[in-house]
Order: sequence, then C-alpha cells, then structure tokens
Amino acid sequence: MLRPASIASLTCLIFFIKHFTLLVGEGDVRAMFVFGDSILDSGNNDFVNTTLSAKYFPYGIDFPVGPTGRTSNARNPADILGQLLGLPPFLPVFYDPLTKGSSILAGVNYASIGSGILDSTNQDANVVSLSHQITNFQNATLPDLKSQLNSSSELSAYLAQSIFLVSSGGVDYLSNCLQSGRIECQLEEFTELLVGNYSQELKRLYESGARKFAVLNTQPSGCQPSARMLNNGSCIKDYNDASILFNNVLRIALEELSQEMPGFTFSYINMFGIISSMIDDPAAYDPFCPRGWHNSLG
Repeated sequence: MLRPASIASLTCLIFFIKHFTLLVGEGDVRAMFVFGDSILDSGNNDFVNTTLSAKYFPYGIDFPVGPTGRTSNARNPADILGQLLGLPPFLPVFYDPLTKGSSILAGVNYASIGSGILDSTNQDANVVSLSHQITNFQNATLPDLKSQLNSSSELSAYLAQSIFLVSSGGVDYLSNCLQSGRIECQLEEFTELLVGNYSQELKRLYESGARKFAVLNTQPSGCQPSARMLNNGSCIKDYNDASILFNNVLRIALEELSQEMPGFTFSYINMFGIISSMIDDPAAYDPFCPRGWHNSLG
C-alpha cells in the first residue's frame, strides 16, 4: 500500500530546497519540468488507467479539496520547489487534457506513481516509465512550447533557464530486486544497469535543451513501512545498503555527465540522508530538520 509522506519530511525539504534556489538564482528560473515516481507525481495517475493511485484518504488530508493524486498529506516536493522558485502554486500534470498552450509555460509535471527507470517496472499496472515521460516531453511539450516562443533561440534560452526535477530508481529496486526481506538480484549488476539507463535518460533531456537538473536520490528502502513489516518493525539493513549503493553510483554518474556535457549543472538532493537522520535521531529536530544534513547539497 502507498503511504503518505510525513509533514516533517516536507518541512525539512523546504529548508533544503531554499539552499538549492540560491544556486540556480530564483529570478533566472522560467519554468520547471518534473519527472519521476510517487515522490513527485501531482496527479498524472488520476488520468491513467492504472491500479496505482492516490485518489483516496488519507492522501490529501491537509488539502482543502482532499486527495489530489499526490502520495502526501498535502503538497509534495515539486509543489514546494515551484513555490520557492516563484512559479505558479501547482504545475499542470501532463495527462490532464487541459495541459496545453499557455498553461505549460511555467512547466509541466510528468511523474507517475509506481514508475521506474526501467520500462518493465510495474508495467502490469500501466504506469508511465521515466523514458516514456521524457518522450512525452519531447514529442508533445517541446513542439507546443516552440509554437508559443518566438524562435528556436528563444526556446533554447527558455529551456536553459528552466529546472528539470527528477526522482527515480527506488521503485525499480522494490519491484525487481528487494523481495520478502531479501536481495533477489545481482545487486551490483542491477545497480549499474539502473544508473546506466538513468544517465541515458538525463542525456536525452540535455539533448532536448535541459541544462539545470535537480536530482533526488533514493530514500532508505529498508525503512519504508512495507519493509519494516517484514522485520518486526525495524529497518532492513540489506535494503538500505542497496539504496546507498545506488545513490553512490548515481552521484558519480552525475559528476561524469557534468564533465562530458557543457553547461550540464546539477543539484544532488540527499533524501536518504534527510530521512535517515529523522529516523535515527528525532530529538535533534530544530524544529523539524535534523542537524548535520546541511551539506547534502552538491
């Protein structure tokens, strides 16, 4: 079962993202395009024929309108970042039929609950994989943007001043590799496969004009409620070690991309560190964010 994100985690992320806005320059951001999984989905799955959705309580319990397709009590990280960047309160989701024309000029959310880096992840549930999300951006959004901007050079400038927010990978592990409290795959090989595919997808965005990336790493998989249920309420170390391995390899891959591709800049958002600190030492919150995580931005 999908679980709502905690208020504390979002409050902590607000402070974290403020550091990110200092790097990108709030006045320079013209739009934000969002890709990934349940961490960032703002309602796409409500428009898709899928068994994975968040259209029911307790999701949206702190939203005046109730459930909105977000796997959180209210706003999710994409909403918060958009607000801090001075963008409209809620970006439109790609699969809403109204998402076209001038409504997309501040950005679009393509994320899909339950999706992964691999096209095969949860495809029996008809989710929208990361590669398909990027294809939607390339085949539908880019032509629409080009028709509204004055020239190809204006489109290039617009994209270079936009943020591309991405969160993916955790679901791939939970769906393909972490089963019944055990590792059910060749972990190193699977991780290399995931990160290799992830890099290729980020390259596709770069080749489409993206330059500024904000990448969330994976949270501690072994501390999710579904995992703790398998271990008498405790986190599963092997699951968390898999997340650490992925995050380390991902960080190296991002550094390599920044060296290979001129103008490629990124912020690496250490969600694993944020959530782990909150779990390990809740008394250290001031008032919500744990001490010692402020260096998790790079």
